[in-house]
Amino acid sequence: MLRDVVNASQQQDADGIAVVFDSSRSKFLSATRPVFTFARHHRRARVRTYLRTIDRLPSNASGYLLSRDATITALTVELNSAATISFDIEVERAGVFIQVASISLSAEAQKTTTALDIDLQAGDRLAAKVTTGEADFPVLGVELAWRVSP
Repeated sequence: MLRDVVNASQQQDADGIAVVFDSSRSKFLSATRPVFTFARHHRRARVRTYLRTIDRLPSNASGYLLSRDATITALTVELNSAATISFDIEVERAGVFIQVASISLSAEAQKTTTALDIDLQAGDRLAAKVTTGEADFPVLGVELAWRVSP
């Protein structure tokens, strides 16, 4: 259930989260969008290596647990130097990892994609891994918007 806050384009859900209707994705999403960060701090990231969360644990062992339904709206990657590398974003559901998004760089040091519309469920656990190539000190950001039903 949503109620008007400032004007017709911005509303608030029952938990007090400000939401707006995202016409490009045709759904109500939070106005504030957290970015979940994955990185490799000390070693070269290679194929099949899971990136680490901010607590430096491998994301397949301790990924980010989603507290509510969400939508991935963007991915960003930054590398120490240009490289050709690909990353998968996965969610763990009932102990099984499922690929939900990916981003690839080709002789680039950074890349952003903002046209994503990938729905996730409360209780999903986010993880990120290298699928091809290798690079030093990669940082991967996953932008989420909380998703609410009117």
